[in-house]
Amino acid sequence: MFTIKGNVVEVLADQKIANSTMRAFVITTAGEKPKRLKFDLWNEKVTLIDDNFVGNVVEVGFDAESKEFNGKYYTNLRAYSVSSEVEISKEKPAKKTKVAKPDDDFDDLPF
Repeated sequence: MFTIKGNVVEVLADQKIANSTMRAFVITTAGEKPKRLKFDLWNEKVTLIDDNFVGNVVEVGFDAESKEFNGKYYTNLRAYSVSSEVEISKEKPAKKTKVAKPDDDFDDLPF
């Protein structure tokens, strides 16, 4: 089990895989040579992060695992905890709606 801190760059769309749900997110680490790391959250853990976390520093608890397929190894970083130093609202921000402006020529009707 590992932990790392980084700035959330992106939260990817949920994916349905068989009877499971997976949400991935990307962080950038601090330091002289910042790294981008992608983590996966599965099933009930997908609620730990959403788009409201983008731009905030989080600490991620995760497990690393590699699997072999056709002679190549693939590594997966599976997050099990995500915490932030600041309180982040889980509510979605209100969408801005455009209000139609009346045209100056609204009385130019042909009848």
